[in-house]
Amino acid sequence: MHLPRSKPRLTSLKTFTRFSILFLIIFLVSCAGTNPVTTQPTPTPTSSSVQFTNYDLNGLSLNIDQKHLYLTIDGKAQAFATVLQTHFVIRKLNNRTFYTPAAPLKIPVAIANSIEAITGLDSYSAPPSFHLPLNTLQAQQKTAFDCSHSRLAHAYGYDSFWKNGWHGEGMTINLVEIDGVYQNDMQTYFACLNHPLPNFIDVDGSPNAVRGESTMDVELVASLAPGANINVYQTYSSNDASVWTRVNDELNQIDQNAKAGDVVSISLGDVESDFSSQDMDAISASIDRLTEVDHMTVFVSSGDCGAYADGVYRSPAGPTVAFPASAQWSVAVGGTLLSADQQGNRVGETVWSDSSNTSECQNQ
Repeated sequence: MHLPRSKPRLTSLKTFTRFSILFLIIFLVSCAGTNPVTTQPTPTPTSSSVQFTNYDLNGLSLNIDQKHLYLTIDGKAQAFATVLQTHFVIRKLNNRTFYTPAAPLKIPVAIANSIEAITGLDSYSAPPSFHLPLNTLQAQQKTAFDCSHSRLAHAYGYDSFWKNGWHGEGMTINLVEIDGVYQNDMQTYFACLNHPLPNFIDVDGSPNAVRGESTMDVELVASLAPGANINVYQTYSSNDASVWTRVNDELNQIDQNAKAGDVVSISLGDVESDFSSQDMDAISASIDRLTEVDHMTVFVSSGDCGAYADGVYRSPAGPTVAFPASAQWSVAVGGTLLSADQQGNRVGETVWSDSSNTSECQNQ
């Protein structure tokens, strides 16, 4: 989402709180100079005393999640500037132009320590990049193909689980995606597996493009765990920082789902220096909640270039790593080159690295 210079709008201010969000609502009503809507608040509201409610006050629309941890505020930039006692400016840094508040936000001390992060007020964070060609995974007419990835399954020992009747039954795997899937390919592939189609959940809107990565993620998971339930949380991509706000919305939606499951997989990321601190704090808090509270395991791709997430080897700045794989509660997963014998037994595996150019990572 770009912020126009005239009549700007900010559509995704996300506030994580450890305590009741109602205190923040009262503060915003007071700063906006309007009468608060009738909510019948208690002096110290608890999660059981505050209901899921929508508020609308003087150009700001507030929406609280069901767990009372996540507040979404929609409105014009001028309304945010008035409430938070700042204004927005355009800045340049690291060859990027972005908007940001001109001064620190004014938030009462009484609630400041309850806020994990506020996102959507700047556009510094860079969007993730896609490496697959647009037509890589388009459905093709084939007379026969190995939809179960039996060679890959044998190399990693999955087939030994299958022989014992373990195919992922009773597990739910949640995929976080920012592009759509090739529907024809999906129908053909899951018919071959004799597996029900995944559950697709749109967050903040439907995907606006199909680039192959989501299709690959879904089909590979289904082939190795054909008995598992698969939820695909998908949203639309964009060439600005707002995509990370939507990714965080997807994580929040998984947290809101009472039967969310066991595993979260995120095949997205970028070098840490390309993120704003607020986006990193918000996503880290969501991953923390999914692991510590919901008892899930969150797997995140570490990128194509290992400890050189910026793609530059031997940089004077030193090694760089990708986020959110670097988040405290993430399980970072890197790419490898697998070698197998004629029987499909794994005989070797090395870190994925194209050594043809030692100055720049070209893993694509």
